Amino acid sequence: DEEEEHPAPSDSVVVAPTATDQAPSAEETEPIKTDESAATPPPHHAYRTTARISIPAPVPMPSWTDSEGAPVSTDTELGGYVREFETRVRQDTNDIYTRLDDE
Repeated sequence: DEEEEHPAPSDSVVVAPTATDQAPSAEETEPIKTDESAATPPPHHAYRTTARISIPAPVPMPSWTDSEGAPVSTDTELGGYVREFETRVRQDTNDIYTRLDDE
């Protein structure tokens, strides 16, 4: 009697053996023999390039302290919004610390 081959249904999954299943065991492999006296050849001259990096001169920055923050022009609409935001954050922070002190 011959066995019939049935094609797998379209929704089936085929599982391939893993690399561990296919790897030979330690008993089946032989150690690689090396010639310890052989010298390593020097690298190809293309690998002997020197990296050159040009570093641009630093850009001068305005001098202000961290506590002051960046100067904001108050005569612009954006400057007004920034000042208002800064004031509100300062007030909220003070409120938080006051509440923490009261506890």
